[in-house]
Amino acid sequence: MLEKRILINYLSVASGGAITYLKNITPHLLDMEKKDSSRRVRIKILVNEAQLSYLSSDIDRNRVVVVKTRTGIKRLVWEHIKLPAIVKENNIDVVFTPYQVTKLVHNVCNVIMVRNMEPFTFSKYKYSFKTWLRNHVLKFKTIQTVKNSDKVIAVSEYVREHIVNNGYASKNNVAQIYHGRDVSFHPDITDYDKDALISIGLTSPYVFTCGSLLPYRKCEDIIEAFLKLEGRNGMKLVVAGSGSDANYGGMLRTMSEKSDDIIMLGQVAHDLMTILFRNCHVFVTATETEACPNIAIEAMSSGCSILSSDIAPMPEMFAGAAELYKYGDVDQLAEKLARYIDLPKQRNIDAIKRAEEFTWAKCAHQTYKYITN
Repeated sequence: MLEKRILINYLSVASGGAITYLKNITPHLLDMEKKDSSRRVRIKILVNEAQLSYLSSDIDRNRVVVVKTRTGIKRLVWEHIKLPAIVKENNIDVVFTPYQVTKLVHNVCNVIMVRNMEPFTFSKYKYSFKTWLRNHVLKFKTIQTVKNSDKVIAVSEYVREHIVNNGYASKNNVAQIYHGRDVSFHPDITDYDKDALISIGLTSPYVFTCGSLLPYRKCEDIIEAFLKLEGRNGMKLVVAGSGSDANYGGMLRTMSEKSDDIIMLGQVAHDLMTILFRNCHVFVTATETEACPNIAIEAMSSGCSILSSDIAPMPEMFAGAAELYKYGDVDQLAEKLARYIDLPKQRNIDAIKRAEEFTWAKCAHQTYKYITN
């Protein structure tokens, strides 16, 4: 039987979610190749020099092709010039890129992944010109790439339906595969949690929200709803995360200055983020654009009580493990948030059970099967 050679092109990896994907799925895919007795598969990995550190040290470096390029426009230019030669040199049959914009190589099977829905909804929100232009280009390139790929992975059923219903790809060419969960997010309070929270000025219960602070996340709705609450009983609102849109970030900072009970932490370290999740009184997300949101999986893994907007794919992700409110309805959000503040902190057993369905082993198994068939 002829060997099937697969190249995983990780050159697009830059953000936290993409880095998490690379770190977690790669060892599983290589392990599946090793155990696969039904066929001969050989996986190679393409990274730039900065991304090399994301790979486990025990991965055979003969499997890794390291190049000198960066992400963004430089990456796309490099791919158009150099990627076909690397594919030919390594006798590659399948190129798998876990992103939605890439160079498609002739005479091989091109598999891509749609994991960012912001380009399809950004026109509803006020962005800085730079971010608006980026999303405009990204939408055009995403549609072009999806239409010309041989296979597409959608990271939720919502994404799959969007691709198929808009005619970008046929339903037979799109597979839905969820991401896994980061097991460092868990509900068990540790001896270090209290001191960590005190170190950032948190000595009382708090409502928590996090994620990239971009207009579609609607963090202003959460702040406005919190400010509407008359009896907060010492409850704080903690916002963790940063964003690339300066105008939106400035607007949120101005809103937060209306109350000393609102704490804007900015970007926080991973370990602190896990502590903030599992110790919060309630986790709130008002987002209106997601694909397979890590924040949803992390909140469930942490056993949080969860209050979320009802727009797709949030109901799909939570599957009954969160209370939903009508997206954009700040009054309803404030009303439901007030009820949580009046209740004691509770461990969300339904959320923990739902989170267990998101594993990297399952993600890798489905991905391996899809890209090798």
